[in-house]
Amino acid sequence: MPKYMDYHRTLPPADIVEKVASAIRQGRPNEFGMRPINVFAGKREVWCLTEAPNAEAVLKSHESLGVKIGAGDVSEVSTLV
Repeated sequence: MPKYMDYHRTLPPADIVEKVASAIRQGRPNEFGMRPINVFAGKREVWCLTEAPNAEAVLKSHESLGVKIGAGDVSEVSTLV
């Protein structure tokens, strides 16, 4: 399954952060086929690492939580080692 990293310019509200944390702990894909792996937070910005069938699934999953990200904020990634 492809992995994606997406970028948020601002930290989502606490209730959404808790929903994502719960989904990471459960380890199951959601209705869009996206499985969150981890979240990395800076002072204000956030990066999400997920597995998904495609970038559109990542966008739809975020949108379902009320978190808007643009298509340019989602990149397919792979490990180097």
